[in-house]
Amino acid sequence: MGMVRTRVLGVAAIAMVAVLTGCASGPPVDYSHLGADDVVFRFMELRGDPIPTSVAFEVPAVTVFGNGRVVRPVPSEGYPWPEVTQQWLTPSGMRRLLDAARDAGLAKQTDFGEVDGVVGSGGVVFRVVDRVTFVGMPTLGLTIPRMRVRAFMAQLGNLDRWMGWDLSAEEPYSAPGIAVIAFEQGPETGAEPAWPLSDLGLGVPVRAAVCTVYDAADLAPVRNAVTPNGYQRVWRSNGMSYWIMVRPLLPGDTGCASTAIEDVFG
Repeated sequence: MGMVRTRVLGVAAIAMVAVLTGCASGPPVDYSHLGADDVVFRFMELRGDPIPTSVAFEVPAVTVFGNGRVVRPVPSEGYPWPEVTQQWLTPSGMRRLLDAARDAGLAKQTDFGEVDGVVGSGGVVFRVVDRVTFVGMPTLGLTIPRMRVRAFMAQLGNLDRWMGWDLSAEEPYSAPGIAVIAFEQGPETGAEPAWPLSDLGLGVPVRAAVCTVYDAADLAPVRNAVTPNGYQRVWRSNGMSYWIMVRPLLPGDTGCASTAIEDVFG
């Protein structure tokens, strides 16, 4: 009986691996209509309950553009000045990435379901060409679609090893500008340092904030105003107090109008 049971479990395990890593589940993902700086693939992690608006202004965990450029933030603790690297995917690497996204159910309408008995928000957002998919609480649930997403996320988390020779070495990304996104907190208290540049309140309205794009060199006084947890986040400007975050402009960004990633909001 024990031998039979072992064989049955072995067959079941093999079947599960086949389901999760099986053959292609559809035609290749077409991105031929996109330009060099258009987003072909994006992966964002959304944390918080509820998810704060500021998440939309963060640099996504992985962004891949039409020319194969891969942009990722440098992992860090606290709130340091955001650093971004770039790499380049070969055409073969791009195809492998998009095939894996397709096989995870992210290139078509897929029911990932909800996790019973779990209350809260947060999740992940994927963009595969023109399709945006939100998966709530992706680390939970044992349905096949959720297990496929988790397997794909594991590959993304080890992208260099997964892609091997299809992905170039990391190099610094030189942003064409730095967006300062400022969230008004009310009248200044006098305890905040004075903002050293143009009036934050005159920025371009974006979602619940105002945004101003500066050259990186102009922001040196802000970058150098460090605290134990990173750069100074609260400033006073023209009588008002603001909480700020900075975000390098990415390829294809046209200024403040494109700094909020609308995929976050569904």
